[in-house]
Amino acid sequence: MATRADVRRIALALPATEEARDRFAFSVRRKGKLKGFAWVWMKRIDPKKPRVPEPSVIALRVPSVAERDRMIADWPARFFTEPHYKGFPAVLVRLPAVSASELRSLVELAWKCQASPDLWKKPAAVSGRRTLPRAVVTAIDGSSILGVRAGATSTHRFVGIWPIVIDGRVFGRSWSLKPTGWYHSFRHDPLGAIQIGTRIVRVRAVPVRSEKLRDAVEAAYAEKYPTPGSQKYVKGFRTKARREATIEFVSR
Repeated sequence: MATRADVRRIALALPATEEARDRFAFSVRRKGKLKGFAWVWMKRIDPKKPRVPEPSVIALRVPSVAERDRMIADWPARFFTEPHYKGFPAVLVRLPAVSASELRSLVELAWKCQASPDLWKKPAAVSGRRTLPRAVVTAIDGSSILGVRAGATSTHRFVGIWPIVIDGRVFGRSWSLKPTGWYHSFRHDPLGAIQIGTRIVRVRAVPVRSEKLRDAVEAAYAEKYPTPGSQKYVKGFRTKARREATIEFVSR
């Protein structure tokens, strides 16, 4: 469950971010002007009285109204809107319904919507690969298990793996290195699908060659799976063979 303290911690860690003095709100400075990207929802309780802050709900900027509507349609327990935001690219987030990890992706996305391009670089622009839909990435970031199925025409069941999200990109690392496992199946046929909740998305599996990116995946695993029972696998993922079995999932 995410909190307002998580919102503040994540937002203020982003470049050029400033917190408002008179309310719970965060903006990024762009060309000398403050551009709001996260703020507490002001709820209308009485039609004849001013709105009041609702501490458990935060408003976040999104790339478009269409993206906002997709998020709400896919995860109505987490996201919603109201008439006040009609036509405006922002989504209302129920903090108790999202994890701190999921909140991080949402706040970073909101910040990117308002920040100068000079402050950040889009992974897609660097790699030339098609990234997954933002709402899907956010859901994956907040989930401990991701279903994967290798093969463009495969009818096999989905296999659960531990997913990692780094800068809006989705990665997985195979524990089993058997020739019949999902990793080698993807190497034989890189087209397949992933499943998050009830949603199935067609993907292409891309082997990760960068040692720096492999290191980042390991660090992300340690942060996302900190329980004592998970440590055996977190440490096991650091072997040379499993490092080489790191996969990025992109849209196809």
